[in-house]
Amino acid sequence: MSSRDNEAKPEITPPHHHALGYPSSTTAPQPVSPPPVQHYFPEPPALTNALLPPAL
Repeated sequence: MSSRDNEAKPEITPPHHHALGYPSSTTAPQPVSPPPVQHYFPEPPALTNALLPPAL
């Protein structure tokens, strides 16, 4: 059981690395994410409307 505890500890370290890469990555994509998301919204509605009529 002691051996497994040692292996579980190293697995908890990876998450720490993600936390450091998240803040830096989230700060850049946030400002660039809003514009692209809005452009995608207008396109999907057209496809949704075509699927809505047949489904009704």
